[in-house]
Amino acid sequence: MKLFWRLILILGIILAVGGYLAERETRLSPDLSQVDIQQCERGTPREAIASFLRSMHRYEEDNQFGFSCLVPLVASPEEIKEEIDKSVILLRARQLLLLLENLDFQMEDIVSDRIDVDKVTLPFTYQNKSVDITMLRADTGWFFDPSMFKSAEFRSTYQTLQDTFERFTRSDMQGDTFVPDLMSPYRTLYTLRAGVEGLDAEGMTDALKTMDMSEFLPPERSVYGPVLAVMLYRIITLHSTLQLEELSADPTTTRQPIFLVVPGLGTVTMHVVTQENGVKAWKFTPKSLEVAWKSYDDIMRNLMVQGVDPFIGVRLSLHTRLDDLVQKHARGLLVYFLKSNLYKWIIIFVLLVATPLLCRVSSWLANRILTTVESRLPSGVSGYKHFVLPAQILLVAFVWLKTILILFPYRGLMVATLYSLEIMMIGTMVWVVLLGVGVLTEILTAGRSASIRGTMLLIIGQIVKILAILAGLVAIANLFNQNSTRIVAALGIGGIALALAGKDTLENIFGTLVIMTTRPFAVGDWILVDQVEGTVEKVGVRSTSIRTFYNSEVTVPNAKFITSPVDNMGRRTWRRYKTFIGVAYDTPIENVNEFVQGLRQIVLDRPTMNKENFHIVVNDFGPWSLNIMVYVFFKTADWAEELKERHRFIMDTLALAETMGISITVPESIVHLRQDEASAQAERTGPSMVTAKISSD
Repeated sequence: MKLFWRLILILGIILAVGGYLAERETRLSPDLSQVDIQQCERGTPREAIASFLRSMHRYEEDNQFGFSCLVPLVASPEEIKEEIDKSVILLRARQLLLLLENLDFQMEDIVSDRIDVDKVTLPFTYQNKSVDITMLRADTGWFFDPSMFKSAEFRSTYQTLQDTFERFTRSDMQGDTFVPDLMSPYRTLYTLRAGVEGLDAEGMTDALKTMDMSEFLPPERSVYGPVLAVMLYRIITLHSTLQLEELSADPTTTRQPIFLVVPGLGTVTMHVVTQENGVKAWKFTPKSLEVAWKSYDDIMRNLMVQGVDPFIGVRLSLHTRLDDLVQKHARGLLVYFLKSNLYKWIIIFVLLVATPLLCRVSSWLANRILTTVESRLPSGVSGYKHFVLPAQILLVAFVWLKTILILFPYRGLMVATLYSLEIMMIGTMVWVVLLGVGVLTEILTAGRSASIRGTMLLIIGQIVKILAILAGLVAIANLFNQNSTRIVAALGIGGIALALAGKDTLENIFGTLVIMTTRPFAVGDWILVDQVEGTVEKVGVRSTSIRTFYNSEVTVPNAKFITSPVDNMGRRTWRRYKTFIGVAYDTPIENVNEFVQGLRQIVLDRPTMNKENFHIVVNDFGPWSLNIMVYVFFKTADWAEELKERHRFIMDTLALAETMGISITVPESIVHLRQDEASAQAERTGPSMVTAKISSD
């Protein structure tokens, strides 16, 4: 522990020196100006087209916002007064959007001045063919000519584009198939924008699909992906001269978009990639991600100097939010120190100092919670005490996983730490699941001495534990980019091989299934199987533990329950008791009859005895007594209660016999002992016989 704190002290000194050197380069950030929010403007044809594209994209995301701006853009004032049907508006808007996304044009070439004419025809091209878009002017602004949507030229171009879209997005048609959201440069950039700006439900998940991260390991993609997506979007939106409306929507275009050229680093661009399922997609190249990462700080600094607020985006990662905070308020901490920003080293230092504190806090918190829970748990449940250590590991690993991974300046060290923390998290979560299943099983089975439900819960709990371990192994394998389907298949093949090699193990597993389905006994039942008699203590996947009446534990393989009969004493509703009471032959007949009637009355008065099915009669002439057969049944839950009921019945019987003066006889034997040794007295008197009367039970 002393060595740990010494290392912390050394690191603190190094950071202090680095901070002093970095303070010289601190620059004050200029005042930021807000980016103008564009409204539904229709003052010029250019404004009308831009408003249409924004409104239509927004409406496509949630089917709500943006529609009010579409109506005056695709319908004439007369049609609006006549309350044109909504379906007509949407049909025109979707047809026009498909054309504008695929036609070749530059926004700068569209009329931007306020002109006096009431009609303009904008010449566009598609595959070297001319396509005219007609716009009209009303008192409220410019809109698209409704008659244009009925023209043969418009319909023909739309049908061609529709067929092309289907060809590139349907896998059952011939030719290359593209991912719909990534089928062209236009679609890819729009998907990136929608993800970062939070315009769709998937959000950042869709934004990550726009980047070719094949050179990143699977764990790195979840760490760097959200950060790189925001960097790309900000650089392209605020610094690139190539904007969304200028990109091609043709999947087969050969014109590769160049968003940014950084001397000495490279370009930010896209290319077509073929995914594992054979579907193609337009994505940002791995080199583009590297250029965006390395040039981001400089570009952001230049934008802020120009008075532009570069901090756009809604769904931002922790790293991005932290970096934005430093960019705004502490730019001096952005300077590079040992190949990383100084503020990142400071955070690492704080985490190292805070780790022992996190361990103590998590331990204290876990103990407080467990102490509170303890008072509400049934007696005998103790497994909850083992949750303290997993809680410490999970909290510390979670904090480091959410912060340190995006701060490591050295990728190799970051990857090693990333894998270590991920494996630690997975292993600890599996550990928590195993502990949780054990505690839950204890709680649900507490107080159930013999219960089918309790037995089933024990078996199900062990199966859940095995599945949790397998799920953990699959999750760890996925970290190394192993296909989970293949892993499950391998486990299946391996299981078959093990089953063939271990025939007894397979039989035991089938025995467990038999116990689960037929339920021949429950935990707490008194059973007799294969000459083993005792109380069932535990039912496992492989074997069942039976506590014998001489307190030893016998482990019976579950395969025995397939072939051997199980005598379940615990399932008896009535427990039989049969005995004989011997009455002396000299007892008066009237007393014998009264004694028998008294015994019957004892059975009728006792609530735990069967009053319909019992027999108490003079049964036989015995060698030394008149025998009365007692054949009765007790209704008890277990053997201990049965013994208590027998005791009460026997004591009542003895009390009745004593009251009535009935003598209960026991077997007697007369033994003659002969003296073999001769004596002088025997010679004078002759042999003598000694008689002894011995009573035996």
